[in-house]
Amino acid sequence: MITLFLGRLSAGLRARWLRGSIDKALAVNRYEVRPDGLLLEGTSFRLAITWRARDRHPWDGNLAADSKALRLVEQTFSDTLAALERLFVALPEVDVIDLRVLEAGARKHGTC
Repeated sequence: MITLFLGRLSAGLRARWLRGSIDKALAVNRYEVRPDGLLLEGTSFRLAITWRARDRHPWDGNLAADSKALRLVEQTFSDTLAALERLFVALPEVDVIDLRVLEAGARKHGTC
């Protein structure tokens, strides 16, 4: 309960800090007689993230090839949904996440 409160407080402070930084950057006439600047109409924060999927679990080694592939896809979707949920909770100021999930063993084979 307290960690949720602290997390929200931290997110609120970060959002306020970001807004202040943006407002300062848009205040093009800060040092002139004319005090007006650019008025912020909206913001959008975008996060681009890439990770490599996990290999299939060792206990799936005895399954048929089709079943192994299906389990790998299910595991990757499950991991992705969990990670996206945690990212949006941890970074509430982010509006959009551009996500790429790379094949688990691609690096071993030299494809990525």
